[in-house]
Amino acid sequence: MVTDIPSSDLFAAYGKDYLNLSWTNSISVILDFEDAEPWDGLKGEEERENYYASARHELTTAISLAEQGAEFLLKSRIAKVSPWLLISQSPQDWPRRCNTEDVPFSKFRTVDAQDLIKIHDTMCVPRLPASFREFFERIRTERNSIIHTVDETISVSISRVLGYVLEVVEHLVGQQQWLTVRREYLETERHSLMYPLYSSAQLVREMAQVVDLLDPSKLITYFGFNKKQRRYLCPSCVRDDESGVTEPRTAQLIPNEPKGTNVHCFVCEGNFEVERTECAGLECKANVIHDGECLACRKTQA
Repeated sequence: MVTDIPSSDLFAAYGKDYLNLSWTNSISVILDFEDAEPWDGLKGEEERENYYASARHELTTAISLAEQGAEFLLKSRIAKVSPWLLISQSPQDWPRRCNTEDVPFSKFRTVDAQDLIKIHDTMCVPRLPASFREFFERIRTERNSIIHTVDETISVSISRVLGYVLEVVEHLVGQQQWLTVRREYLETERHSLMYPLYSSAQLVREMAQVVDLLDPSKLITYFGFNKKQRRYLCPSCVRDDESGVTEPRTAQLIPNEPKGTNVHCFVCEGNFEVERTECAGLECKANVIHDGECLACRKTQA
């Protein structure tokens, strides 16, 4: 008898964990640089370039983790139909004495990553779009180059790795679901056991960087956030950012109208009523006031 048969939910949980580890590897490179004390009184361009160059192996590892996350999420969908579809061997190649002794599922050889999408699209509904099939093949090939050989020609950037994670989530978890996945992970991450506000503060810091890193089209696709529209401080996220220096401009008028009185933050998903009165700041031209504070310049109104 086969024992310890993994469930669809277990594959999904592991897949999300791999994606979160990939994201952590990548975003921490930026945050660590921002947290560092300036050397020689200045973070010069040469020092910055050397710093990011030294993080190359961390980022290539993050690519491997993102690909592994995609594999497990595909297995999750297939296992929902039947976990037996994941076994690749014919009966004559099954583990010895499996017909007379209990054998765990992990002892059976499972299907290769290159076959996962074919199995998925044969057994699962809906089929994955051609764009994702091409994406998965690209990242799978890239991961093989990283794992099985030494290829110093692989170029990698933080925004590229983050884009990989977001693309996987968009197609295998759900549209604009990354913030939910990330928040759930951070709430159980080891730092949250020591610092109660860690998860919300970390998410604020990460997304402040992501807004600057990603192209406007990707921000709209993955977060519904229009980078080209005027951005305001989110009253809730400002409080959650323990560093006090991020000033998360993650809120926008919705609807974006001259007399609109609601700002929405895509990070905390909060909605805040605002007054459309001119800011008392001499150099501020904004007119979006919440609780007596300007959400553009943070000046307290008289």
